[in-house]
This record gives sequence, structure tokens and C-alpha cells, in this order.
Amino acid sequence: CLSQIPDGSIIRNLHLSNSGMLRGGTANTQETASTSIDAAAPPSRKKTKGLLAAAAGGKKNNNNRKKMSINSILFCLNCGMFLVMVTVTHRVLSLHQPPCPESTTAAANGPMPRHLGVVTQTSGVGAAESRVFKNLREVENNDRVLVEQGDALANDDDFETNHENPNLQQQQPDRHQQHQQAPPLDGKSVPQFDTEKLRLISDMAQVDIEKMMKQYKEQNQAPPPLMAAKSTPRFNSTQLRFAAGMARVDKEKFMDKYHFGYPERPNVFVRKESENVLLFYGSKDIIPASHRAAAIDGTVEPPLFTDPEEATSMCDVMNVVVTGTENVQRRCLVVMDHYESHHVQMWKRFTPEEPLKLVPQNTPPDHGKKAADYEVMPPAKYHNEVFFEDLKTYLDNLDASLVKLGKVLKPIAIRNTVTVMVSNHGQANLLVNFACSAQSRGIELKNVIVFATDEATEQIAQSLGFATFYDKHIFARVPTESAPLYGDLAFIKIVWGKIVASHLVAMLGYDFIFQDVDVVWFKDPMELFMDKTTRESEFDMLFQDDGVRTPRFAPFAANSGFYFSRNNARTMELFTARVLAGNRIMSAFSEQAVFDALLIEHGSLYGLRVKTLREEDFSAGRYIADTNIRKWLIGMLRGDHLPFVFHMNWTLNAKEKLQKMAQLGMWYVKDTCPALVSNPQDPVAVKDVRSCCLAEAEIKCTLENLPCASDYRSNKTEKANEVVARNSTNRTDRSGTGTNSTSNSTTLNVK
Repeated sequence: CLSQIPDGSIIRNLHLSNSGMLRGGTANTQETASTSIDAAAPPSRKKTKGLLAAAAGGKKNNNNRKKMSINSILFCLNCGMFLVMVTVTHRVLSLHQPPCPESTTAAANGPMPRHLGVVTQTSGVGAAESRVFKNLREVENNDRVLVEQGDALANDDDFETNHENPNLQQQQPDRHQQHQQAPPLDGKSVPQFDTEKLRLISDMAQVDIEKMMKQYKEQNQAPPPLMAAKSTPRFNSTQLRFAAGMARVDKEKFMDKYHFGYPERPNVFVRKESENVLLFYGSKDIIPASHRAAAIDGTVEPPLFTDPEEATSMCDVMNVVVTGTENVQRRCLVVMDHYESHHVQMWKRFTPEEPLKLVPQNTPPDHGKKAADYEVMPPAKYHNEVFFEDLKTYLDNLDASLVKLGKVLKPIAIRNTVTVMVSNHGQANLLVNFACSAQSRGIELKNVIVFATDEATEQIAQSLGFATFYDKHIFARVPTESAPLYGDLAFIKIVWGKIVASHLVAMLGYDFIFQDVDVVWFKDPMELFMDKTTRESEFDMLFQDDGVRTPRFAPFAANSGFYFSRNNARTMELFTARVLAGNRIMSAFSEQAVFDALLIEHGSLYGLRVKTLREEDFSAGRYIADTNIRKWLIGMLRGDHLPFVFHMNWTLNAKEKLQKMAQLGMWYVKDTCPALVSNPQDPVAVKDVRSCCLAEAEIKCTLENLPCASDYRSNKTEKANEVVARNSTNRTDRSGTGTNSTSNSTTLNVK
């Protein structure tokens, strides 16, 4: 910044004079001070000859002229080297500090040279800047004599005349002698640069720069933008195909704009997460002009877009990569320019000595973990043999089943929508509890169909007023008892009934809710799913958040025990693929893990759109297992807030489900109910199972580590009664005729 450097200083003089000599002459300091470098006129021929003559020491002394010519060249080289050192130092400083403040000196000296890359403007941090130039002036003072001698020779108008006229030289011996006595430019008398002092001054300047940047941060100011010619590209030319620039976008706004359907919380047990997403631009032209310079410049932090629409306004294609960081501190992310893939490879090492190797995405993080908790194993021969037999039976009876089921669904469907449930006799008590709890809240269940896997369950469902479907061939292998443990063989066989039921309904062209029997409705969710004005209507499938965040359920954590499906070609293909993946389900001991993998695969292949619903609106057993969110559970018991549904998953078996439901005030069935104790092999006709229903929930507190509903309901009974009244009196007519009334479920803001 020449405006900060006094006239006649070494930096100004060397820069101006040396620029002139390189063009064939020397520029007078006073003349050049009023003009810029680029606009400076070449020095006069007379002055050029004078300087060369003085450097040579006279034309008559040939030997001395040769010696002085060499010394002149050495002097120019020394000046040039010092100019390069000063220019480099100034370039480094200009990358980190604001431009020099305006001053009358700058105005007097004319415009600043362009190659300095600085725009003159008023700076808010000036103390450190002045110290930097003060340190540089200490170097200037040591070498000021050189330029003063050169200027003295160049400014002597009479030197050329005196040199060529001996008579005039004799008449003016004192003046000629003064020139002859000038120190020869032989290199020995030229002051040498103090490199150690220059290094110390550079270190001092760096300290000042750090102080300046700290002041900017404290004052919440952004450093001034750099000139394009001064910036360093963030990525080199070999990377420009996929990364010409980089920016940040507010994560919450980005996810809200594009609505990827992922759960709101990436990790349910870790509340802190990244605030921004990284956006790589494939070319400079598609970077918005407002942040283009900063996105390309590698010397500054990537710019932050608060508006995702602006950030992606010129992107025709946007690939989204989702990666996690929890539980893995030494994680690397590789982005490679190659034949494009829609899948992510995972490479892992389990000990520091091992190399990275390609592994399945569900591989346990270390060998100490149980593989079945993470890994989806390929089917074995036994799995294939058993599954192919079941599949053959199903396909042989498919046409007849579709005809039979079509006759059942047509009269109960409401706006082409039904609710599907599957139950055996071992789960019949949960089926009865669902019906009784809905009855206590005034929720009608006119479009429910129960796929019964045995005759006893079929009779119980029919006595509850539900439509039923039973086929002894398809459900021949499904046990009548409830599964002793989650994931055991009996559990997998019961799951086969769920797979078949959803496939049959989808093939008949219906939209449907599918849910397990351990679900309780607080408000009718059908109103939300049928509303075409909500953002949820854009998605093919809506899932309850399971709450788990292990790799095999990524990225949706979709719970297969409660979801809504819209009938179209994409969902039809999904349910067909799930039927054909029965052997994988047997090997994984989990239908949900395979289903979640199919969701992301079909999203990539066919554009299937999946959304995970908010946990607060469609709650599950995680609210019981996670003590960090017990406050929400207690608020629900008080009646401060109620979800649409509560799914009692995250339990080991049916016994644990019943205990937790009774303690949380979700059990509405009498202890003695004839239909529930009948022998499934010899079923007895039950005229009215609804006589087993309780008007209010029966609360039994047997678990010490779980809140009890009776401790919180005494003061909030009125709120619960209000919810029942709204469900009973303000129900929308879902038969298609429509009314002006709106149920409470449609007024809730579901994000």
C-alpha cells in the first residue's frame, strides 16, 4: 500500500526507479509520485544516458567502464531481489488484512498499482496495519542511501555536458571532483540485506495479522473480499469436474426445502448435530454470483447460504450423500470423479494393523458386537428351501385369494382406503384392546380388515365388527401362539402373514394403513393421510419412526408395524419385491431390516418417495426405553399432548407389552374374556366380544422403572375427556360426501 509509505522510502523508490530501469531507463521519484506505475512515461534519453554514464564512471576510462557496468547490473539485481521480497511479504499481508485506509497521501500519489491487489477503503482495524508498515520501514532506512545516490546522478542536468567537455570540467573542478569521489558501485560498498532481521520482522507482521483477524472476529466483521487475481483456487484443475467451488447451506432449511423424508433427528440419543450441509458446485458458472468469489477462493471459509433456493438455483442435477459421524471418530469421506454410482461403499478396519477392506454396510463396528444386531446375512440353503415352498403355495392360491379379498374390501373401503391388520390367536387380546381403546375415544373403525391366520381369530375379529380374510393354505405355516421372543422362528412365520396381506391389498389397487395389533389410537390418523393439501400427500409411503438408529435400518428408520401406502406402480413393485425377499427376511431374523433396505433401493431405482413421520405425532416404545425423553411421556400421561397413535414396540414379548400398556393407561380389556381363553383348535362362537371392553383404561403399575399413569391423571382427566368429545362429535365424513366439520387430527400441524 503505497499510501502508507513515505515519499522517498526504499520501497517506493525501488519500485518506481527499478521499473523504469527495466524498461530502459530510470523514473524520477518526484515525477512518478503523481501518476500510477502503469501510466508512468519512460524517462528521457538524457537522464538515461546520465545514469549509465555515472554508473560507468566516464566514457574515457574503458576498463573502469566495464567494471562499473557489471556493478550496475549487480546493483539492479540486488534491487530487484529486494523488490521481490517486499512484494511477496506485502502479498501475504494483503491476504489477511483489510486494505489500507484512504488518506491524502494516496490521493496525492494517484491510483494504486493494480498488481498489488488491494482496493483502498476505510478500515476498522488500523493499529496492527500501521505496525506492519512501521516494521518494513526499518529495513528501508538501511538502504535509503543507494537510491539517493542514483537519484543524485540522474537529476544532474549538467553531468553529460561536464563529462564530454574537458574545458568545462577544468572550470568546475570541485563539482567534477565531487562526482569522481562518489563511492564506486563495486558491490563492496553496497549495503547488504539483513536476512535475519527481515525474518524477525516477518514474524512480527504475522503476529500483527493474527491480532487483526481476532479483532475482526470479536467485532463480528467479515474480512474484506480479495481481488480475483489474488485468490487461490479452492480446488485444482483436476477436480473441477465435480468441485469447482464449495459452499455451506443451513441444514434445517435445506431439509425443509427438499424434504428428503429422513427422520428429524439423525441420532435419537445424541441431540447435537451439524448445523450446515456442504454443497459442491461442478462448475463456476452455476455458483450464485453473490457468493461465487468466496466459494472458489481457497483462502477463506466456504460461504454460508441461508436460502437453499438461492444456493441451488442453477443446479440441474443434485446428488445427495448422507453420512453419519456418531460412534466413529476416525471416519473419512471420499468423493471420486468416476462412473457415477447411486450406492455408497463402506471400507473398514477393525484393528490399527489391518488394512481397510470392503465390508457390508451393516458390519458391526467391532468384533465384540453381536453380528445379528447389525448384519443382514445372505440366505442359507435352508432359508431358500423353506421360503420357496411357502412362496409356491402363495402363488398357487394367488388368483383365488384376490377374488375372495376383492369382495371383502369393496364394501368397507372409504375413498379407496382401508386399514389392514394381521393377527393369530396368541395376539387376539391385543386386537381386542385396539378395538376397545378406539371405542372409548369415539373413533370409528369402519374400514378395518383383519387377516386372521386361524379360525378362532377370524371369529373374534368378526365379533368385533371387523371384516376378515382367512385362507388355510396361505397361512398354514403360521403358528397360533404368540412369538416367545422378538426375531425367533415363530416371529418370522407370523411376519409372513404381514407380507402376504400387504401384497394382496396393494395388488387390488387400494391405499391402506398397515399396523400391528399392539397399536393404540388417540386420534384418527386416516384424516391426515387422506388430506391432499398437506406436504405428506407428496409421498408414496409414510412410516412411523422406529426410533432405532443402527445401520441396518438406515436411512429412514422406518417402522414396518405402522405405515401408510398410496397405491401406484412404485408401491406395487415394492410389495412384490418384499414377497420375493422372504428368504432374506428369514436369514436376517427381521422383516423390518429387509424392508428398510428395499425402501432406499426402490427410491434409487424407481423414485419411490418415503417419509418418516414425527415421533411426537406417531409415537413408539422408544419413549419408554429412552429415559432422556421421559418428560414427553409424562406430558402425554397428563394429557398435555397426545399423539395420533402409540405403538408398543421395543419389547421382548407379548407379556411385556401387556405390562407396559397397563401401566401407561392403554389397556381397555377385562381380565376375564371368554373369547380370549377359548381353544383355537376348537373355537367357540362368541356373539359379542365388545362386552369385554372397559369404558376407561385399567391401570396396573408393576414396573418400577416406568412412570405410572395413575400418578399423573388425577388433575388432567378433563383434557382427556375433551379429546374423546372431539373425536366423537367433530369427525369428518370419510365416506366421500364431506362435511364442514374438521376433526382434531387435521388441525394438528404435522411437520
